[in-house]
Amino acid sequence: MRYDDIIYGTIDIPPEIWNLFKFPEMVRLRGVSQAVLPAECNPYCATPSRFHHGIGVWHLAKNLCKKAEFRHLELDLPLAGLLHDAGDTPFSHLGDSFLRDATGLDGETHLVKILADSELTIALSNLGADVKRICRLVAGKEKPWSELLNGTLDLDNLDHVLRYGVSRGFFDRHYYNPHTIISAIHFDQAANSLYLDAELVVEIHWWKQARRKIYAGGVYAEPHLGLAMMLYRAVEIAYDQGEISGSFWRFTDAEALDYLEKKCNPATACLVRRVRGLEIYPLVKKWEDGEGAPLLKKPADWKIRRALADQIAQTLDLAKHQVAAYVGLGREERQVKIPSYKNGMKDLYWDSACYNSKWRIRIYIDGELTPAQKEKLQALDLAAICAGAEKEEV
Repeated sequence: MRYDDIIYGTIDIPPEIWNLFKFPEMVRLRGVSQAVLPAECNPYCATPSRFHHGIGVWHLAKNLCKKAEFRHLELDLPLAGLLHDAGDTPFSHLGDSFLRDATGLDGETHLVKILADSELTIALSNLGADVKRICRLVAGKEKPWSELLNGTLDLDNLDHVLRYGVSRGFFDRHYYNPHTIISAIHFDQAANSLYLDAELVVEIHWWKQARRKIYAGGVYAEPHLGLAMMLYRAVEIAYDQGEISGSFWRFTDAEALDYLEKKCNPATACLVRRVRGLEIYPLVKKWEDGEGAPLLKKPADWKIRRALADQIAQTLDLAKHQVAAYVGLGREERQVKIPSYKNGMKDLYWDSACYNSKWRIRIYIDGELTPAQKEKLQALDLAAICAGAEKEEV
């Protein structure tokens, strides 16, 4: 079947693979945005879905498996690429910390539960696929092969960065070439590990530059981050009140928005309406690296963000839903730990530069603050509050 992709052009998808698109697990992915914000809440554009992204990763895996050293993966690895986001929560990775708290699983390991006793699993098995192996590849538990999907330089991220960047208009699809990078990936049988052709690492630098662009200009930029944290706060309050049930993790973005607005507490519903209307809370205080790193073990843990937002709300005598907080260690930098080979000799890790991902804390508050509230807010030590919250959790 003919499939026209915004990155790779026309892709030929065999009928037996196209047939998988009818199953609920695949249909759902067409309703989950590649970005945290659902398409209807995104002020920029309608970003691709996790379904589109999955086809892109499937395509890259199919091409990689044409190489003799990866041919034994030619069935399971592409299918793992196609399904690698099927365990994601609605709003992509926004719900990861809540899913982990509720089930002990994350988006990757959740796939086992999603596929359990499903008709899709039967269809995959009928194709000759090893469903358990597919789940291990997605979860990073089939070393060294799972590094191709869940590593420091993987097919998932090669497609994700380019697809997101093109859809946002940061660059065109020729900014870097995933196929060139794929051609640089090899397997050292003696060491049982992947390695890179040192002659082609320049292309990887362009991938890294593209990654910096999409995070700095998109993910961590305003108003995207503010809206995302308002939506996060809506889910957080609902989860904290026991309103997020097991079925929520399998919703599409639209279903999740409707549930939060119509079935949950008034505070959550209010936040969702504000996000849908692009009524953005102003950024009123921020903290950056250089002001004393908080050194948190779990910077994105929902309880730390909740503690920070709750304390600010209490200090300023505001309702909980009037304050949203972001605490996180930036993901714009990724050190590639796959070694490079040159003239048959193994070098040290080629990517040996020092990486200092940014710690960020952002506070968003509804409405205009009084002079007294502004003074109280400025007096708060955001990093200390976060560190204290983590210590209490431990």
